[in-house]
Amino acid sequence: MLRTSHIGAAKDNIECREFRTNNTTLLRPTDWSSASWATSAGVYMSASWGNAVPIPMMRFSTVPRSPVRAANGLALPFPDQAFEIVHASAVLEHVGSAANQTAFVLECCRVTRKTAFFTTPNRWYPVEVHTLLPLVHWLPKSTFRALLRKSGYGFFAEESNLNLLTSGELHAIAAQIDGFSCKVSPVTFLGWPSHLLLIAQRKK
Repeated sequence: MLRTSHIGAAKDNIECREFRTNNTTLLRPTDWSSASWATSAGVYMSASWGNAVPIPMMRFSTVPRSPVRAANGLALPFPDQAFEIVHASAVLEHVGSAANQTAFVLECCRVTRKTAFFTTPNRWYPVEVHTLLPLVHWLPKSTFRALLRKSGYGFFAEESNLNLLTSGELHAIAAQIDGFSCKVSPVTFLGWPSHLLLIAQRKK
């Protein structure tokens, strides 16, 4: 049986869509800007910037529409180990403070039976991928945010909307995941680590 659901929320929350077929469920969060692509099974999740941002319902000939529900990404309305795989792509940098980022990762790990994948932009990549400004995000965070406000990027100046991570910070989050084997790896673009990948596999 194929089942779909959609979770949407305002700032600091997430939106996701779940597709379950047979006995396999994949929870696949994505940045809202990439929500136009899909596979036949997956969950689509994104940080909602500012006010609630609706994501158009995916249209599949084999997937019926489903009710819409609202939920907080830090407290997913699913039981423990409800999904086989959780994948959060370009969500982690949009959930707010370091404490929120850790809580989000732990919550995603709570609902997976096997593996959780997280990708996020690398703060040490020379171009900030949201504003396309070069190098300024290497400055102390308070200075970087002040420059964003003066440059017309006030929205991204707020920690609740953008909080970039380094490899060390992602390792620190991974160290707090109990019962999982974790690995942090770079994802390179033109030879430079543009993004970071955290893979957390539940220990048997």
